[in-house]
Amino acid sequence: MISMAEGVSPGAGKACRGEKTGNYYIGVLRNLEQGLIPDAGWLARAREWVVRASQDWLSYSMAALVFWFCDEPGSAQKALDRALGLQEEKTSLFFLLAAAWQQRDSMSDRWLERYLRNQNELLVTGDFRYLLELWARKALSPAGGKKLETVLAGWEEELSRSAEVEGRQVDLWRRYFRELRKNIALPQLDQYQYLRELPGTTAGTLLQGALLARPVGQFLERHQSRQEIWQEMREGCRLLLEAFLRSECLQLPAAIWKGTYSDFLTFSLRQTEQGKDGVPSPRVERFLLAHSARWLHQAFDDVTGETARLVPGPIRYNFNYTFHRQNYCFSCDIQDGMEERDVVRQCQESMDGALAEERRYADWRWAAMKTTLPWFLAGMYLYVNGGRLMAQHSVLFTLGTGVFCFFMARRSTSFFFSFMGSIVILALFHMAMPHVQSPLLGMVVFLGLMTFWQYWKKRPLAKQFAQDRAQLWQSLETLVRGSCAETADFRDHYGAYTGEQEKIRAQFAQLEKEAEMMQKRRIRHS
Repeated sequence: MISMAEGVSPGAGKACRGEKTGNYYIGVLRNLEQGLIPDAGWLARAREWVVRASQDWLSYSMAALVFWFCDEPGSAQKALDRALGLQEEKTSLFFLLAAAWQQRDSMSDRWLERYLRNQNELLVTGDFRYLLELWARKALSPAGGKKLETVLAGWEEELSRSAEVEGRQVDLWRRYFRELRKNIALPQLDQYQYLRELPGTTAGTLLQGALLARPVGQFLERHQSRQEIWQEMREGCRLLLEAFLRSECLQLPAAIWKGTYSDFLTFSLRQTEQGKDGVPSPRVERFLLAHSARWLHQAFDDVTGETARLVPGPIRYNFNYTFHRQNYCFSCDIQDGMEERDVVRQCQESMDGALAEERRYADWRWAAMKTTLPWFLAGMYLYVNGGRLMAQHSVLFTLGTGVFCFFMARRSTSFFFSFMGSIVILALFHMAMPHVQSPLLGMVVFLGLMTFWQYWKKRPLAKQFAQDRAQLWQSLETLVRGSCAETADFRDHYGAYTGEQEKIRAQFAQLEKEAEMMQKRRIRHS
């Protein structure tokens, strides 16, 4: 069983008479007044329908109509009583439409009174739309039109007090607007490369929520832009009766639907939107839209609010990058993209701090200082105390100096060159000891050679580090600047799109005023 709130009948469907039967009855209506078939032929067919009618109210109603046209009031009354006994509500509407077609105001008023007795605010059928069409075409008598307006005002006022009924309509339109939002295609300018995932949502989803005003505006335009097409009153009412017969014979949704009057308004407007069961007149369409405006307005605010609540303040960005197989991350908050210069500076400082160890390893100055400082300290010590130590502990001093030279050289060269280098240094040391200036000059030259050697050894590594860092910074800077630019675009576009929503709210407010004015006018009639 399908819910009444969804706009279909909660009860069991009736047997479908079929399109052939519907076309046959419509053909009867079109030929009744032309006089091509004599009354005897029509009476014979009407009696045949009565015989075959069984439990079908429509066959009895058609027979009663034919008897009426052929001036057989007794037979017409019998067929009419049988039809009313089977289905009073639909029979009343059938003859109300027939009376409007024949422009019989007194007859129309009686059938309107009888039809409305079977309708109330809690139980309205989908066929009620045909009564609205008669009202919109001014096919009802002045008294009948005022009575209908008074009844509708009372129904609407009564149902507006029901939170459950009101909430059901708003929920239906919420679902409809969510579908519209989901199907919104974003402009090419809003296809972001960096700004995608946001806390609990995405940038695309937020922009779709802001752009909801456009499809809703198209929805309102569709239901307000159609112009009235003039029809002769009699012809228009006959077409309404034909539409009612077709709907009943094919058991279209309007023929089987039942619900509250509020559900009826929502159901009829949704059927109009889906292009089902024919298109109502522009005036009826406007009526349906105006009296659904308060639900549409609230649903629109609710659905746009669902995404508006998710719009973040500062947007958190995490830029992950890799340098020489080491992973790093720079995180920052971007508010509106205008702080681009500060964010770029913070990113550069963060990257340089993360690469400090790599930079130090590739820097020849740091390597030269680590290499030459022990030699300088040892040389200064020997320069001050070398003579005295040599005189007192010649063997141990020479052996210690040689071992020191060997291990210091071994840090940077092979075993052979370290051994040979330590011997050469010892020989030079013994040769220079008698002279005071020679050790100083030798130490300076030696330290200079060590420094140049570190520069020469680190030069390829430093060059490679500089190139790799420049490439990394270029890509990282592009990411940061691109993220700032997209954040600025997102803020600007979101603000512009949400500005369009005010126009839609103004249209809803205008429709609500129209419905309120209609209702006040009806209350005065009562």
